[in-house]
Amino acid sequence: MRKYVYYAESELDMKKKKHHRIENSIYLILFLAAILILAIAYFFPFVRVSGNGMSPSLEEGDILILNRVKDGNYGDICAFKWNDKILLRRIIAKPGDIVSIDFNGRVSVNGVMIEENYVSQYDIGKCNISFPYDVPSNTYFVLGDNRLSVLDSRNTKIGCVNKNDLIGIVTFRIWPLKKITYY
Repeated sequence: MRKYVYYAESELDMKKKKHHRIENSIYLILFLAAILILAIAYFFPFVRVSGNGMSPSLEEGDILILNRVKDGNYGDICAFKWNDKILLRRIIAKPGDIVSIDFNGRVSVNGVMIEENYVSQYDIGKCNISFPYDVPSNTYFVLGDNRLSVLDSRNTKIGCVNKNDLIGIVTFRIWPLKKITYY
């Protein structure tokens, strides 16, 4: 009988140890998943579009993933901080470039008219700067795609965006699902 009791206690101990290992594994997986989610959110923050400044490219309610970088390229949509808000605009010119906008709203950078197939209607908009305009060092000249109603680098309220104010460049649109897009 002793062998039987000893065997039962040993089997019970083995089951407890197995249960303990499974429990520890679950905690480890949850901990690693939380670390992964925090790392992704830090390096690739999410932003929700508010307003129509980037229409028709982006619509209100779209959810975007940003790549947290401080350098953008021509045509990239960037997110930046302005007056405790996050704004989305398109990079048109980089430091040292010369920007001109004619009375019809057509944009030239360094004397070359740029093709803007993302703009539905060209307009000079809410502009209070003079052209040609020299983009200062360490800044970007940005424009919204909805040129009629948006504030952007054409207006001194916003002006050129300092690279330090850049949050990131739009990489993916993940919502709505039918409009998932890689930029």
